[in-house]
Amino acid sequence: MNVLILTGRFGMGHNSVAQALKEEIMGKYPAANIVCLDIFEYIMPDYAESIYKSFAIVAKSGNSLYNLIYKQSNHKSTKEFSFWCRLFKKRLQSLLEETQPDVIISTLPLCARLMSWYKEEVNSNYTLITCITDISSHEEWLHKNTNYYLVGSHLVKRMLLMKGVYEEKIFITGIPVKKAFHIQEDSYGLKIQEKSNGKYKKHLLVMGGGLGLLPKTKAFYEGLNALEGVYTTVITGNNKKLYQLIYGKYENIEVIAYTRNVPMYMNDADVVMTKPGGISVFEAIACEKPILLFRPFLQQEVNNMRFVLRNHIGIVISGKEEECLSLVKKAMKDDGNLKKMKDNIRTLKEQFDLGAMELILKRVERGIQSKENQNKGDWVS
Repeated sequence: MNVLILTGRFGMGHNSVAQALKEEIMGKYPAANIVCLDIFEYIMPDYAESIYKSFAIVAKSGNSLYNLIYKQSNHKSTKEFSFWCRLFKKRLQSLLEETQPDVIISTLPLCARLMSWYKEEVNSNYTLITCITDISSHEEWLHKNTNYYLVGSHLVKRMLLMKGVYEEKIFITGIPVKKAFHIQEDSYGLKIQEKSNGKYKKHLLVMGGGLGLLPKTKAFYEGLNALEGVYTTVITGNNKKLYQLIYGKYENIEVIAYTRNVPMYMNDADVVMTKPGGISVFEAIACEKPILLFRPFLQQEVNNMRFVLRNHIGIVISGKEEECLSLVKKAMKDDGNLKKMKDNIRTLKEQFDLGAMELILKRVERGIQSKENQNKGDWVS
């Protein structure tokens, strides 16, 4: 079986989901031929880096502009998009000839749209799976030639049903994360309590995603450093300026730049403080960690925040620095509420269909075998 997974580097989330799906499929189908690639780097390699840099600038400083673009994209212009599809048609054709996929999985709305258009344009019958990487039913994800949707919650499934998607196409899987994020029976991370001879009672992990979108003032980190009995790890991602601002300045704060060891730090933490990106939220869910959310500005992150609050698995940290730090301090001391949030996370995880991908691929496999048998029959006759 040939599987093509398409993604893009808008932040790191879409790519993280793509890698998680690749890992899952390899575990179930070790003989599968899986190709995972960035759609922009393939169809327009000379411009991909500029596109991603522009996105980072808008995401960091142009929240209103970003949200306007996001809302406008909910009103699809089929003619306008068809122009771009036709422009890239040859590159898409080359990609599919190279990979010969039986299954295409998209973790990026643009990829889903391109592949849906291409299926209709050339009358192709490969299976198209769209993995929605936020708690959202935004129109940019929904396309008529999609065979299956992987969604994060019952809420998203209900929204898709209301928009006319057939129920048999929708699987509630949660947003896929790598196996290393799933709760570890024995923490293999920093072992803070052992390291500090009992000085620290709790470990707080602070993350801002791949772009490192975190508070920029020293006062905030001075406040974290002053939290009694709390050791804090701050992962600054690719935010070099923030890393230089706080690295080595605080006794009770460890600062980490971009790292592949996020699962280790998250498994070791007691509480995770992060922006509400879909992947970050579901990584914390997989590790069963209560979540402290920075109040978001980007629209899809607002949807993710509402999901966290609705399921009572986290709280929002907002306001001025003193207010934020007061909320953090209160949350870290409230063992009863932290336990309730962990219990709610375990209840939430029960709704996820962990066998969905295997079921879909078995259906595809049966279709391939049926087609091969039919071709053999045609040859014999």
